[in-house]
Amino acid sequence: MKATLTEEKQRLIKLLAQGTIGKDDFETAMTAVGTELTQVESAIPNAGVAEQDLSNLLAFAEWLLERVAGIWNSATGPNKQRLQAALFRGGLTVSKDGFGTAQDPLFFTGYLDVQQAETSLASPEGFEPSLPP
Repeated sequence: MKATLTEEKQRLIKLLAQGTIGKDDFETAMTAVGTELTQVESAIPNAGVAEQDLSNLLAFAEWLLERVAGIWNSATGPNKQRLQAALFRGGLTVSKDGFGTAQDPLFFTGYLDVQQAETSLASPEGFEPSLPP
């Protein structure tokens, strides 16, 4: 967004230099672009805080998922229910075939739409030379 506004400022300067727009129109447009640019630049420090928060959240999620079995084993009954509700928002199902989830766990939903292009896969032979049959 900042780059687009900077380009717009340069375009307006060129238009003024070429005589395509008048000084009044130039000043009005430059004021509008300058105001937008100031707003974008003032929002950038706030984005850094959000980025740090996101980094901390991801670090905590990684820590939690690496230790979820130990946390489960040491948790009290009510805390096990809280942990289960947080990880499996649709709950767990029990049948004669075993346990399952009503819907995909929250931490796997981001991976559902990941598609690999066939060209990015290794060749059928792999990296080593083919062995004779």
